[in-house]
Amino acid sequence: MGIYVNPRDETKEAWLERNGKPGDTYGFISFSACPPDMLYVCLIDNGLFTAAGIAFDEEELQVFKDPDGRKKKWYVCKIDDLLMVCPDLLSFLKR
Repeated sequence: MGIYVNPRDETKEAWLERNGKPGDTYGFISFSACPPDMLYVCLIDNGLFTAAGIAFDEEELQVFKDPDGRKKKWYVCKIDDLLMVCPDLLSFLKR
């Protein structure tokens, strides 16, 4: 069920504000528009909690882009920064 940003020493929101850029920095949010050293991260408001899902491939990006009624905020983050807080991401990138 995907992979998510969950830093140990701060909230995911604080981490994304510090390490991410606005999702539309490189134009329309599409996998091909994202620089090769970066990935999109979708901060999703689930009501009781938030989740920061990493769009590690085109299919995962489309899942997060699905208009499902939840409030979403997009970021673009360097893969190296994501690996620091989410080392399991590496196994998803090798698929």
